[in-house]
Amino acid sequence: NSNNNSNNNNNNDNNNNNISSSRRAKKHSTPPSTVACIYCGNGKTRTGVIVACYLRFCNEVRSALKGFEVFCERRGIMSSSSQSGGGGAGGGEDISSHIPPSLRQFFGNFDEVVERRRYPHPEPLLLSSIQLQGVPVDDMPCIDIWEHGDVLRRQIYSSHDPITMEVDSDEDSLMNEWDDEEGSYKIGKCLNQDFTLVCRFGGEFARDA
Repeated sequence: NSNNNSNNNNNNDNNNNNISSSRRAKKHSTPPSTVACIYCGNGKTRTGVIVACYLRFCNEVRSALKGFEVFCERRGIMSSSSQSGGGGAGGGEDISSHIPPSLRQFFGNFDEVVERRRYPHPEPLLLSSIQLQGVPVDDMPCIDIWEHGDVLRRQIYSSHDPITMEVDSDEDSLMNEWDDEEGSYKIGKCLNQDFTLVCRFGGEFARDA
């Protein structure tokens, strides 16, 4: 009996080793063309956003925010217990308090794109004005708008660059775009593609890159 038990144990060990070996072989036999490496400066926020959106796009999670939660758990940024505490089965409501409103809005927009299978606003948008809040406006802060194409990006507006504004270079023309009381710029630009809006300090720092 002891010999039989020993033989059985050896067979089980061999089977387990074979299973582990086959799993490793399967893992390493994955074609390189199907593997994607995602990274950024700290391997957290930007990488997490890409992973979250990919999981949502593939319907692995119910929302991009949930995908970000999964990423944070696997990355060790937040434990699963801290995410589920008080949040019930949703969990995503808890992690949303740890990310900025702009990122929560982005995840919501991405979910809408996936559900609609198209952009929410396929037609060009007219950006009439930008109002600034929570930043110093005494020195007339700088606004730059970049439009992103499939390959290249181009600057379509700059509050302090007369070339992109297509106005005279004198100071009066520049100031006419700025409403000091409202803390806002009149833009009047059509946005045909994805865009990035950059706000920076004005005054003596206006020419800093």
